[in-house]
Amino acid sequence: MRQVLQVCLLLLLLIISVDGFYIPGTATDYQDGDYVQMDANVLTSINTHLPYEYYSLPYPRPAGYPKSVMKEESENLGEILMGDRIRKSPYKEVQVGVPFNCKPAGDAVRMDSEKRKQFEERIKDDYVVHLILDHLPVSVQNLETNSFSIGFPIGAKEGGQYVLYNHLSFLVKYHPTTTMVGAESKEVKRIVAFQVKPHSYDHKISADGKIESCTEQFDPSSGPAVSTNA
Repeated sequence: MRQVLQVCLLLLLLIISVDGFYIPGTATDYQDGDYVQMDANVLTSINTHLPYEYYSLPYPRPAGYPKSVMKEESENLGEILMGDRIRKSPYKEVQVGVPFNCKPAGDAVRMDSEKRKQFEERIKDDYVVHLILDHLPVSVQNLETNSFSIGFPIGAKEGGQYVLYNHLSFLVKYHPTTTMVGAESKEVKRIVAFQVKPHSYDHKISADGKIESCTEQFDPSSGPAVSTNA
């Protein structure tokens, strides 16, 4: 097993028409090509009730944001009271109306025994990751019950070993509408749903650190999983 963790980002964008209403001041208008910042919140568990900051685990960090300068984002009073700790996530390639199949979220992270133990302990305690896009929390859909849960698990136990979810398939839904800019109307899009399907995939890493398996034809459900075992 390669001692490397590589988190990759798989993003799918779907524009849909949704009937509803907006509370003034809460909706952000976007146009195709606009970048949307994805933030990371705390890791939580219903078993321990002890939250951890996102980068308490050795996830890839955004370029230009080393550990020493990873400051908290501005948080409102409600977020502080709820124990939220907002950070910039490594997923920075999110553009409105621009889908893609596979992109690395950051540089490969070497998985020594200590890092593997960190991930395994969080998986054992059923910790989930909370990401935020345009103030919406990421959710996972249960197709059998047609229900949604907030956040996604760090990993799971499969075949007697713990596997790490290191590949995320995102689905972002929009509501197309019009807004007035002066005396003219403009076509815009507003994000109405943010979903994810996590996968575990043991990517092929070249000698120079390139992700050889991360291509436009990549299928995250087609290969071996990443185990936390040494």
